[in-house]
Amino acid sequence: RDPNAPRISKLQKKIQDARAHGIELDENGVRKGVVRHTTNGLEYRHEGQWIPAVYHTDIRKKLLQVSDALGRYREQPLKGHDELDRTAFKAEQKKWVFSDRQRRPGVLFLWKDPKKNADYEPQLWYDEDRIVLDTKNHPLKLWNELPFTISGQCEGYRMETWRRLNTRITMSDLRARMPLQTCKGDDKVSKTIKTPMLANRMARDRIKFGIKAWDPKQGSDIKVFRMLQTMPEAVQRTLLETNSTRHVSTFSLHPPFILAS
Repeated sequence: RDPNAPRISKLQKKIQDARAHGIELDENGVRKGVVRHTTNGLEYRHEGQWIPAVYHTDIRKKLLQVSDALGRYREQPLKGHDELDRTAFKAEQKKWVFSDRQRRPGVLFLWKDPKKNADYEPQLWYDEDRIVLDTKNHPLKLWNELPFTISGQCEGYRMETWRRLNTRITMSDLRARMPLQTCKGDDKVSKTIKTPMLANRMARDRIKFGIKAWDPKQGSDIKVFRMLQTMPEAVQRTLLETNSTRHVSTFSLHPPFILAS
């Protein structure tokens, strides 16, 4: 190996090797779906058959028009500069308020994952008779917890809530409902939306709002132990009995952890 050659990750090498054999992988190393363009429009290779398909980006305007007619959130989600860079309305989530701690979705206060996912299997998403695809040619799934479109400026705590409501929802499911690029306010410089960007946004909001991660990283066990040790006995007992930090008026992920109770 040339010592002066730039180093590449194992994932990058996997993508390069696959491309050398005529196989396209996305940035996560997942094989892209197969599509073709015909006189009848886009088609997707599904279970050995060619079926009509449409990209989510091409029906985004229609989805938002339908959404706008259904109602408005009590606390509007962040949106991007582009008119279509918005999170669609979802009636079940109309009353979500994150600016007021007492009105935040209860799932954000849970100390541990209760391992209780919704008992349903998501169907593949069809727009009329066309299967809906993301930009990597993967079919989208109809998750009950997710709105039909998500803004590229979507708050980390909102994404955290969706993924806690159903832990089978992946970052790719969120990304698939977003536009290709996003920019905020009057800033005309668009950024390509990538999964690490969204994951970092969620991590920052967990720290900001005192939300304990359900999938802690290596070394977190010691930190959790220190958290419990600094809590008054009554607070610790209630937390473990209820699996919730809602009764702690100010909870921090950094020392002294419990600021008020």
